[in-house]
This record gives sequence, structure tokens and C-alpha cells, in this order.
Amino acid sequence: MASVQSDVAADVAADVAPVVHVARVALDESAYAEVEAVVASLADRGDDEAARARLRGFIDQHPGCAEAHNDLGVLTYQAGDLLAATEAIERAIALCSDRPRYHRNRALVMLARGEVEPALMALARSLALDPTDEETLKIVADLETARSQSQGSPFAFPV
Repeated sequence: MASVQSDVAADVAADVAPVVHVARVALDESAYAEVEAVVASLADRGDDEAARARLRGFIDQHPGCAEAHNDLGVLTYQAGDLLAATEAIERAIALCSDRPRYHRNRALVMLARGEVEPALMALARSLALDPTDEETLKIVADLETARSQSQGSPFAFPV
């Protein structure tokens, strides 16, 4: 009898866990609006370190906020810390993989790291989610232009 009850409990837990996770992410996202405005203001004033610190503090309290992880990734990318940017953006994608800009941001970081194949896969994922995303389409067009201009060059960009 106890085995049947534990099996039922496990089945219920498996069915409920994704719902709880989605609700937590949504709650974390709604709590982020106020912090996002503060972070944007700090970044606009050029106080990027304070903006990153504010994001880290928010993430410590709300680790399920994909948007905060993505924004931290963007700010750390802009600061030149490609490893931290990769980690933050990949965490955002792990939390919410259906946002095209997260995949586009991952692609930009991968390109900056010289990792062309993963960047192309990230761009493809971004376009699969939103085939009309102008920013992603522009990156793809820029890469295609670079590839076509470099053909025949000993420094060809492998796209």
C-alpha cells in the first residue's frame, strides 16, 4: 500500500512541478520590473558596475528570473567578460527557452568568443522562434556578407 501511495505521490509531483516552476518564473519576472528600471537608469548614466551589482543582488533573491539573467549577460558582455556573459545568458535560456532574443544574445557572445558553429545554432534557434525578428535577421545578413566578401581570402570567415 505504501508503495502505491508513493507512486501516486511521485506522479502528482511530476505533474505539478512544471506548473510550480512556471509560476515561480512568472512571479520573479513580475518582481523584476522595478529593478529593471533602476538597472537601466544606472547603465544609462554609465555606472555599469552598479547596474551589474544590482542585477546580481536581484538574482540572488529571485534566481528564477530569466530576464534578469539575460540582462546581466548583456551587461557583462558589454564589459568584455565573455565567460560571465555566456553563463548568465545560458541560465536565462535554461529558465525560459522560448525568447528569441536570449538565443540571439547567446549568438553574439559566441561570435565574440570565436565560436561560430554554436553561434549559428543559436541564431537558427532564435529564427525558429521568431522568423521575423529583424535584429537576428540583420546579424545573419551581416554574417552572410562577411562570408561572401571573404571567399577566396586566406582569412575566410567560416559561416
